[in-house]
Amino acid sequence: MKRVCLGLVAGLALSTTAFASPYADLARMRAAFFKATSWQIKEHLAGGRTLVVEYSAPDRWRFVPSRNLQEVIIGKDVYMVTDGHAVKLPPRYGTLISQRMASKSKSDPLAGASKAELEKTARDLGTRTLHGRSVHVYSCVVRGISETLYIGADRLPVRAIMNGVMIKGKRVNVVADFSRFNKPIAINPPAS
Repeated sequence: MKRVCLGLVAGLALSTTAFASPYADLARMRAAFFKATSWQIKEHLAGGRTLVVEYSAPDRWRFVPSRNLQEVIIGKDVYMVTDGHAVKLPPRYGTLISQRMASKSKSDPLAGASKAELEKTARDLGTRTLHGRSVHVYSCVVRGISETLYIGADRLPVRAIMNGVMIKGKRVNVVADFSRFNKPIAINPPAS
């Protein structure tokens, strides 16, 4: 019994140090996200639309805004694929687009958040279960938008809910589900 109690106390001590402060936890999540070598994000938008973003290190991206359209970026080469027909964009467009995507920061669930904003607004909402998985939940405000983040034990984001995102002049809620961290994602030049 004593050994069980000591194990429980040690586990509780470890869990409280693992989640020191909401800001520090979000900073750890962000660091883990940027270290990931691959991932997939499915953004669920109003009206049932879903946007899929995939990344594979060091410089491969795939954006799928609809079933019949995708953009594939490999280094400085950019391909637009419409209804299965691929077109390689001219080099100047490829350079501009690849520079835009040179870092993963645009897909960061906290993109654009300042340290001061996160320190002021980050709140620990405790643990929950999401898709059968234990997650730690946080709320914060990023550039005036209220967010709820679900973070796994591996410190990687599982879900981000953004309330009041401006899309085409309307404020909508966006749910972003993160998956396939550090798993092979094949992003190759499409066949013409």
